[in-house]
Amino acid sequence: MRNLREYLWAKSPTEAIELRASRPGRGAYLGGGTALAARQDPSLDFVVDLSRAGLGALHTGPSGIEIGATVTL
Repeated sequence: MRNLREYLWAKSPTEAIELRASRPGRGAYLGGGTALAARQDPSLDFVVDLSRAGLGALHTGPSGIEIGATVTL
């Protein structure tokens, strides 16, 4: 991730989608970050960090368990 032009923080899931859609180039969402950091993809222009987007919870819903993108082990 050394070639990034921008590192963005989203405050909500909606803002994360808007940030990614509004930027030119190739972007990715950063949840836990392990796989993305290990990949070292030189074609990524920016990442949208989800750590402040309120996605750190587990929920049980009608279709099963929903795991947020930033839930820790």
